[in-house]
Amino acid sequence: MAIEQAIGAIGLGLFQLVVGLILAIACIYVGFSLFDKILKEIDLQEELKRGNIAIGIVTVAIMITLAGIISGGVSGITSGISNISGMNVADILVKVVVPGIVQLIIGVVLAVAAIYNRRTKKE
Repeated sequence: MAIEQAIGAIGLGLFQLVVGLILAIACIYVGFSLFDKILKEIDLQEELKRGNIAIGIVTVAIMITLAGIISGGVSGITSGISNISGMNVADILVKVVVPGIVQLIIGVVLAVAAIYNRRTKKE
């Protein structure tokens, strides 16, 4: 029994890792896509290729901000996954996955909006 529980715990941990990585990568991609649409006059990729240090710093700041937002959402989803014993797939989707993904999307959009607001703030 102890071996089966250990294997189940390892499997659940790996599942949480995969879910967390997929969500984090997707959110960072969406965040950068939104930010790239906001910065129509600046091509981030081209500026980075040319060695523009300022754009590199801004890009890292965006990534750190998104990572902070994403970490809360991903940890909420993955901790919710650990409490799924006895739940069917529909309950897991409705009670854990969908609310967590909605929270992540709202968080990423608000983070990008806050960065944009700070960037375009008139003094």
